Amino acid sequence: MDAAALPWGEPLARTLVEHSADIILVLTADHRCRFASPAVERVPCCRPDEVLGTDVSPLHHPDDLPRAAAMRGDAAVHPGRQAQADVRLRHCNGT
Repeated sequence: MDAAALPWGEPLARTLVEHSADIILVLTADHRCRFASPAVERVPCCRPDEVLGTDVSPLHHPDDLPRAAAMRGDAAVHPGRQAQADVRLRHCNGT
């Protein structure tokens, strides 16, 4: 859903995303990051600009790869629809 179409408008939606403790990523079909919320900096110690344009698949915790793959499969079957999964991410340094 477009933030401008939300009943409370874009400013509140933007504030919620910018201050959320949850990491919000918008990915392309080839798993590259188009948007990373500021929370990515607090949790896996990456800056959003370090993640943009990169394939985020290597950051998934190995035990969560099936869940991430299922989410990507759902997104591929239903383009434009929100897909979400709770997955653990590694630090950008690989730990």
